[in-house]
Amino acid sequence: MQTQHFAVVGMDCAHCARTLEQGIGNLHGVESCQVNLGAARLTTCYDPALLNDAAIIARIRALGYHVAAAADERSATQATPPGKGRPAPGPPLPTSSLFCLNGDSAG
Repeated sequence: MQTQHFAVVGMDCAHCARTLEQGIGNLHGVESCQVNLGAARLTTCYDPALLNDAAIIARIRALGYHVAAAADERSATQATPPGKGRPAPGPPLPTSSLFCLNGDSAG
């Protein structure tokens, strides 16, 4: 048996996770299939003599989802150190740019 992880794009809810688990779990050769919704990851254990990654990816796509490339999956799962790889926050808004929308004018 072989275990493989797939980063799945487009899973938003428990229904999505259930759809993937059932759709992949029903493939001939799949022993187990589990979705981690928070990590957007599908983990499957299958017999490589009966099934391959390409067939699993094709089924994921047929179910309406996408699989992230291996490099994207690796970078998405690595923790980003604080302050690294994130854009710097923009300048604070000056208070003069704030206004009231209730129709009253001050002054």
